[in-house]
Amino acid sequence: MRSVVGLAMALVFMLPLFSLDFLKAGDVKLIVAWGAIKGLGQPFWQSFALWAFLYGALIGGIMSVVFLAMSKTGSEGRKRFGAFLSLALASPQTAARFADSSPLKMPMPYGIPLSLGAFLTIALERWFGMPCPFIVG
Repeated sequence: MRSVVGLAMALVFMLPLFSLDFLKAGDVKLIVAWGAIKGLGQPFWQSFALWAFLYGALIGGIMSVVFLAMSKTGSEGRKRFGAFLSLALASPQTAARFADSSPLKMPMPYGIPLSLGAFLTIALERWFGMPCPFIVG
């Protein structure tokens, strides 16, 4: 029963972000799968899927700022490295479409930060017994 409720909570939380085109379908499916596997947390704001998404969003924001900083300022070598890294992390179709354009127009794949957020959530659960030890309730 916890799995069904965790799946439903993750789906209700992710569907508005998908409908506003903030997330792609694969990202939503990944988070909903985490909700189904880990279930609903006790209390509900300590749910794995919620905190894995929030930590992933934070990591994704940091990665975006780093990519922007690397492509906006600095030497030509750093700009090329930022473009190469952006292309390397993207799918082949996206890389081919944006190969000749600016690295600022390159969409960032969100699966990597989400996965890093999940690893951080797992580590916090192991160390502190809850996904977010900063909110006690």
